[in-house]
Amino acid sequence: MKYKIDYGFGYATLYTPNPPVERFYALANTCFGIRKSIMGCQIIRAEDVTCTDYERLEFNGDIYVWREDGARKMIAPFPDDEWDIGYCDECRYEAGSDRGQQHG
Repeated sequence: MKYKIDYGFGYATLYTPNPPVERFYALANTCFGIRKSIMGCQIIRAEDVTCTDYERLEFNGDIYVWREDGARKMIAPFPDDEWDIGYCDECRYEAGSDRGQQHG
C-alpha cells in the first residue's frame, strides 16, 4: 500500500504492506531529517499498489528504502551502486533486480 501522511510539520509518502501508523513511527524515527519534526501521523490518502518490494519513505526530497533484513539505504538525493536498485514505473517502488518484482 501507498500512504500519504501528514506528520504535522509536512507530508510524507510511505510504501508498506504493514499497518501504516505503526510503521511510519518506526521507520521515520530512524531518519535524521524527519524524526524531530513528527508531531503526529494522520493518513491523508491510501492507495493500493501491487509491488511487494522494499518498504520506502519519502519526505522533503529524501527517499529511504528498507530491505527485508532491516537494512536501510538513503537512495536520494545520493544514489549509488551499493544496492542493486531499479525503478518501477507502475508504483514507484525501488526494486532490487535480485528480488523478482511481481505485478498483479
